[in-house]
Amino acid sequence: MPRMGVSKDKLEGRKPLPSGFYEFRCDGFKPKASKDKNSTNFNPQLKVINNAQGLNDEFIFFNLNSNAGWIMKDFVHCLGLQMEVDGDQAFMPGNFKEDPNDSENVEKYKYEGPMVGRTGRVEIGVRKDDKNKDQSYVKQLLCKVPGCVEKHSTDLK
Repeated sequence: MPRMGVSKDKLEGRKPLPSGFYEFRCDGFKPKASKDKNSTNFNPQLKVINNAQGLNDEFIFFNLNSNAGWIMKDFVHCLGLQMEVDGDQAFMPGNFKEDPNDSENVEKYKYEGPMVGRTGRVEIGVRKDDKNKDQSYVKQLLCKVPGCVEKHSTDLK
């Protein structure tokens, strides 16, 4: 049987995106329950676009937790959309459809709505992870809602 392998430089994992501002496209979501099962990480699938340094299609990691409403608002505004308010609840535009055969499994939820295909701008920072390696993170989401007067986070460390 032949041996299977990879180049040694692939063993290190992905290199972090350099600090700076990036345009991205939202290609969907891969929701997952948080470790404590008390919230949902929506895991938007964000890809770099229109990048002069050749970083197009690089993935931007951003988990977007349901317990962080202010960050959800910033994310929705970054795409040029507004949160949908119904009574005392605010929702991201669109819906997550349950799998009828496994309605309790958030990992099988499928998003349907206007955020897919939308573009936004984000500032990426670089920090050390728990193994002292560089990792990129979303520092801020830049609002593109015309005339917005909301306060948005500028350092999401």
